[in-house]
Amino acid sequence: GEQAFCGCINLKSVRLPVNLKEIYRNTFENCPSLDEIFVDPDSPADHLLSQSSYYSKLLRHIPRI
Repeated sequence: GEQAFCGCINLKSVRLPVNLKEIYRNTFENCPSLDEIFVDPDSPADHLLSQSSYYSKLLRHIPRI
């Protein structure tokens, strides 16, 4: 949902699935420990999160094997 991880103070990293089509602006609101969001560069989530100045700093691309 919109606030799926909102307030998860101990969340340090998250890996988003490649087929994630939508993510809300406040999904990770109030997650002060969040350091990394792993995402496939071809995922729609990569494009959506990279538009946010806050989330773009946390993005890490999943290496292709």
